[in-house]
Amino acid sequence: STLSGGSASVTGSFAFTEPATTPNAGTAAQGVTFTPDATVNYNNATTTTNVKVLKADPTVTVTVGSYTYTGSSQGPTAYTTNPTGYTGTATWSYVGTGSTTYPASTTLPTEAGTYTATVSLDVDSNFKAASSSATAFTIAKADQTITFTLTSPVARSAGTVNLTGTSNSGLTVNFASSDTEVATVSGSTLTLIKGGTITVTASQAGNNNYNAATDVSQSLTITDDSTPPTLAMLRVVSAAAYNSGTDSTSVTVEFTGEPNKTYQIACCTDLVTWSAPAGYSTGATGTFQATFTKAGNVAADWKARLFFCATY
Repeated sequence: STLSGGSASVTGSFAFTEPATTPNAGTAAQGVTFTPDATVNYNNATTTTNVKVLKADPTVTVTVGSYTYTGSSQGPTAYTTNPTGYTGTATWSYVGTGSTTYPASTTLPTEAGTYTATVSLDVDSNFKAASSSATAFTIAKADQTITFTLTSPVARSAGTVNLTGTSNSGLTVNFASSDTEVATVSGSTLTLIKGGTITVTASQAGNNNYNAATDVSQSLTITDDSTPPTLAMLRVVSAAAYNSGTDSTSVTVEFTGEPNKTYQIACCTDLVTWSAPAGYSTGATGTFQATFTKAGNVAADWKARLFFCATY
């Protein structure tokens, strides 16, 4: 501000001394010089006068940075004032916005999401109380990376392979087999069914704090180093019968094999292929039943037309 005014017994002008620094709020002594118009008859006069300095009404602005989830609290903690020089106490308030649930708190948030930050300044010796606007900021989701390797080849007689993929996020990695007739996945266990080559893919879908990871795939060759178990037909459970409504013949037979094995059943005929049920488990008894179907009426001579072959 610029000082002006003053009165004297003769006409003239007043000049106030500009302070080197802005005085603190309160009363400040200020130098003033009066120069008369009639300098022939009057000398200049110099004195001091008390000036009342009011507290500033500051504009407060929150300083926002870039934030990505780390598992630690983070967000804006800095602000600026105009004019500068505030030395009082600042109080922060952080609130979740949109789909982010975070009630108003003086504690910085940790989870990824959208928020606002508001800083409130108490009265100090030179400034009035003031607050910033509710200023938006975001904690972005973090990326994650999967580490996953496989040793190939592996013999089918090994039975299972323990899958040990991990993510640097600490989230559980999921696995999938490209061919469940060769090997299946349950949790982190890969069960070997027969020889062949598959791709095992490790994935992690992410959560509220992590983006989905890039899938990692490994090729695995399973060598079939064992002799397939024998499988024999025990009996006809349901005699071959023709269903005119579907124009097909069905027969149910019972097989015996090695206990607790899953057999893949294939069938063929001297003419055309019957349906081929697959993936039957013998269980503890070593037996299972399977139903075969063929279009048309072949109930009378199905035994001459249907042959079985099985692997596990």
